[in-house]
Amino acid sequence: QLLVMARLDSGVDLERKAAFDLGLLIDEVAADADYEARGRQCTVEFTQPFQCRVEGAREMLRGAVENVVRNGVRHTAAGTSVEIVMSCPYTGHDPRVVVQVRDHGPGVPEQALAELFTPFHHIESGWQSGDRTGLGLAITKRTLEIHGGTVRAANASGGGLIVTLELPLVGAITVTNTETEGDLEGQRDSHRVAVERRNALRAV
Repeated sequence: QLLVMARLDSGVDLERKAAFDLGLLIDEVAADADYEARGRQCTVEFTQPFQCRVEGAREMLRGAVENVVRNGVRHTAAGTSVEIVMSCPYTGHDPRVVVQVRDHGPGVPEQALAELFTPFHHIESGWQSGDRTGLGLAITKRTLEIHGGTVRAANASGGGLIVTLELPLVGAITVTNTETEGDLEGQRDSHRVAVERRNALRAV
């Protein structure tokens, strides 16, 4: 994790930035995390997926989203789901995509919310980042910032934590071409098959 933070600060990974479908990336993260979640008697659900292009270092942003989702898996109660919702509420000259990750765990003390994304910080109540270094969410925050985005956390009414990520959009936010839509769904199906095969090998 220290190496990842150093690479973020160096900007070396941004040299390979390109436009890509964020919806497909989140779908991949959700499918991978769901396997881990089922071992904890919970699930990961991604609703409202659609084609949504952003520009940046794909693997860097994947890691940022994955940090948040896996933290949700770590803290959500057994028998519940980590819920991921993507939307595009902004219009005009600065279109942005919003991704919310909500768990059903104990939440975080209000006074500690602002410290969640501070490196090496551990919450006194016992809530902690899913990685042992305490850098996971700090890496997420730094990654979003260098991509022109933001991340914030809030306690959900009824319990649990909601982490909200925002990124600038590139181009159209919906699929209008039937052929393109079929290609997109085919990519998602291919990834799900790959995940199922890998999980089957793990279970052997």
